Amino acid sequence: MLIGVAYGIWSAVGVAAIAIIGALFLDERLTLIQVGGIALVIIGVLALELGGQH
Repeated sequence: MLIGVAYGIWSAVGVAAIAIIGALFLDERLTLIQVGGIALVIIGVLALELGGQH
């Protein structure tokens, strides 16, 4: 289970980082829906991590 959590965290961090880099340095626009999607990915990973703790 630990590998799955680590993979999920790195995936969420990667998605957020690439979107932020694109917006800041490559003049890409992020819509409200895209920002919400990134937030949902991060929240989902947190839910998986916290839900597995006993």
